[in-house]
Amino acid sequence: MDCMAKKPSHKLVLRVVFSSLLGIFLIILWAHFVNFSYLFARLKTADLQLASLFFVLFVVSGTGRGFRLKTLLKKYSLPFKNIVMLTFLGQFLSFFIPVRAGEITKSAYLTSRYDLPLGKTITWIFIDRFLDFLAVLFFIAWLIFLVPNRLSKDTPLIAAGLFAVFLLFFIAAVLAQSVLKKVLMFASRFLVFPKIKKGFLSFSTHIVDGFEVLRQGWGILVVVIGLTVFVTLSDSLMWFFVFRSVGVSVNFETGLFGNCLTALTFLIPSTPGYIGSAEAAATGVFAAVLGVNINAASAGAVLMHLMTALALLAAGLSAIYLLDFDLGTVWTKIRGQ
Repeated sequence: MDCMAKKPSHKLVLRVVFSSLLGIFLIILWAHFVNFSYLFARLKTADLQLASLFFVLFVVSGTGRGFRLKTLLKKYSLPFKNIVMLTFLGQFLSFFIPVRAGEITKSAYLTSRYDLPLGKTITWIFIDRFLDFLAVLFFIAWLIFLVPNRLSKDTPLIAAGLFAVFLLFFIAAVLAQSVLKKVLMFASRFLVFPKIKKGFLSFSTHIVDGFEVLRQGWGILVVVIGLTVFVTLSDSLMWFFVFRSVGVSVNFETGLFGNCLTALTFLIPSTPGYIGSAEAAATGVFAAVLGVNINAASAGAVLMHLMTALALLAAGLSAIYLLDFDLGTVWTKIRGQ
């Protein structure tokens, strides 16, 4: 109770204020382009039976990510139910608190409940999220040639280049750790300031060492990659069915491409509950990039946002109850950021 009573740091307050103002700006910007009469008409006539498939896929996707994290940490024999609930709790907190609270929660839980090293748990959670990022880049680099879009002519080359760079890093971190460390050491020579150089080497080598969880045999690696592809496809099916439910005729490839492009936008600072940012990002991707009618895309984005919030509230509150985890520990870490 004591730690909960302490005031948050000025830095945290500024983050929340900034993200809230960003949300207000994005809502105003988004509202400027949307016909709300059309949007509400679409929502009123939505096929709720089709849209309800979202909740099934939400559970499937979250469970898949929990199983992936358990597989990564196989040698620690962590309870499957707890890891799945921890995954939902992380998603719940990341959605409503714009300071990467989900990642901090996972690390704090694994450290406090199973006595795992704090530094390593942070790295493992980073690698777990990096797998999603790599899958997103893969599908973008592939689908950008197959799905009609309005991206510039240089974008396919940039997408392929980014995927190649991160894929090489992934392969080197798993199969050629010593070589990668030498490359990072060489790269650090171009950093002028000693403090930045030291921080870069410390962070990068720590991440590379953390990839030991993927050096447990080819079987583990295949399962982890397979699960990553599976959950990405599950996420994309959510978009596909929600958009179909409001009468937007998109095929699965477009839903997959749109999901991956939208996922990239979440790398930038988000607003509390993704209010404004979710609508702006999804509408921008599906309307401006993929050519969907802007009002239809907005209806799909709003319904997707509402259903995500409901699902995360149910899953997150259930996880808090079932895990019996003191969130004061997490608050202390966030407050100190």
